[in-house]
Order: sequence, then structure tokens, then C-alpha cells
Amino acid sequence: MPEKKKKFPCSCCQYYTQKQYEADIRKITRILKGVDFDGIWAPPRGGLTPAVKLSHLMNLPWRKNPTKRSLIFDDIADTGKRLNAYAKKGYYIVTIFYHRQSSFEPNKWLREKKDKYIIFPWEKWQCAKKSPA
Repeated sequence: MPEKKKKFPCSCCQYYTQKQYEADIRKITRILKGVDFDGIWAPPRGGLTPAVKLSHLMNLPWRKNPTKRSLIFDDIADTGKRLNAYAKKGYYIVTIFYHRQSSFEPNKWLREKKDKYIIFPWEKWQCAKKSPA
């Protein structure tokens, strides 16, 4: 069944679709094939959904506390605040999106974030700037 086209309420946001996500998560799996990780960890919220999917596809256990051999995964390295401490310690970090303003560059990333706010398929599909805080 074809993916239902969603109405995009604004021009300030980029809507990342489920179809794009599925293709990208499989691409990440192929890119990381053969890398010896002992598990996967992600920061709460944005990184959890894709990291759990990746853990199943790569047959990696979930790590409550990552080790130096763990894959650290997040949906985006935007400012870098969430993952910067891990980057400084040499952890292997993979993200779907990377914004050049980030305080670090992940080891692997697929898409470059430009100026638009990215809304992921696991988030509420409404303009981030217009939604109440």
C-alpha cells in the first residue's frame, strides 16, 4: 500500500518520512556491517526509536550504559550538546542527520541538516515553531 501523503503545514520545517527512515536505517545497517560493536545505546527521546530498530536489524543488545565498543546512535547531531561528551571520549557515533553547527561530527551520518527544523515520523507532525512549548 502506498504511503499516505501528509499535508505539510509550514515551510520552516523539513518532514522526514517513514519511507525515508526505513531506507536510511537499512543503509546504516549496510554501512556498519562487519564493525564489531558489543551493543547499542541512544539518548532518550529522538534517538530511542531508530536505535531500537537498528539493534534488531544488527542483532545488537541494548546497553543501559555504553562501553567503548558500543554504538552510540541518535537521530540528529544538531547542536552536539547531547553527544559531545561521548565524542570527546572517542565513542563511535552514528546519526541520520548532521548539522554543520554541531560541536562535533559523528563518525558516520547520512543526511545534512540545513536551516529547516526536521520533524521525524515518530514525532507529532506539526510545525515545531508554532507548537506550544
